[in-house]
Amino acid sequence: RTIQQSEVFTRIYRKMANNERIAGGKGKAAIQEISKLGRNYFEEKDNKRKLSTAYWEKEIKGKTAHLHAIAPGMYCTNEQCSMRINIDLAECTDCAFDYIEDAAYAETSRIDAMRNLLLAEETGVLNKGLASKYVMQIRAAEKIMNDLNFKYEPFEVPEMATKLLITD
Repeated sequence: RTIQQSEVFTRIYRKMANNERIAGGKGKAAIQEISKLGRNYFEEKDNKRKLSTAYWEKEIKGKTAHLHAIAPGMYCTNEQCSMRINIDLAECTDCAFDYIEDAAYAETSRIDAMRNLLLAEETGVLNKGLASKYVMQIRAAEKIMNDLNFKYEPFEVPEMATKLLITD
């Protein structure tokens, strides 16, 4: 398990070294730090180690780094996090502990929320709670996809659902 976690950390940092996009609060903060220090970030001794699985394996075993999957392509570094099943994307988009390297889960979650919103509207069961839940889920997924430069067409929220949402 430690080896798998260290491989994930290494993969994420290699993506950043190759100027690939990483979303999530921790991913965006790391990219911002890298951009401040410029092209030499991974050439420096301390930061170059972040591209090695041996480095991350040592950090994980020493309990100075933690990683758990919260969804495919989405990882949390907070040991206290309880989101390991049934995650709420709205809580993960800018979370200071999250790395998001793939938009697949976000896109699937968005499609489910769009379908459920339209179905609830069609069957007459749409209420404020459902409208809010599904629209938040759609917008959070779209934010992740946007952060990862994933092409998609923004969802146009139906007027009936918009009327149920608090806009102030």
